[in-house]
Amino acid sequence: MNISAKLHSLTNGAEPINLHLGCGKKILPGFLHIDRDDYPHIDLVGPINELSVIPDECVDLIYCCHALEYFDLIEVPEVLKEWNRVLKPKGILRISVRRQRAFFA
Repeated sequence: MNISAKLHSLTNGAEPINLHLGCGKKILPGFLHIDRDDYPHIDLVGPINELSVIPDECVDLIYCCHALEYFDLIEVPEVLKEWNRVLKPKGILRISVRRQRAFFA
């Protein structure tokens, strides 16, 4: 099932839509996995800063662990803007970054 079909089935039901962005080999049950690498569990292979296949305001939770720091500091506001676009108004964004100095230098 492709990402559009999965999103369609989820948006018609009571299940929350959770995205795991930049997931690599990590599998989180209950999440749609998006990464540039094509592992068997990846639902959408592509960049995590371009989510055009995902409609506005339909995602309940975005989790991104150790992937945001791979963007240049100047790119981060646009990345966050794109993630915010897909989040529901009361959606949750959880970010974990390893190298804080990259953002505060």
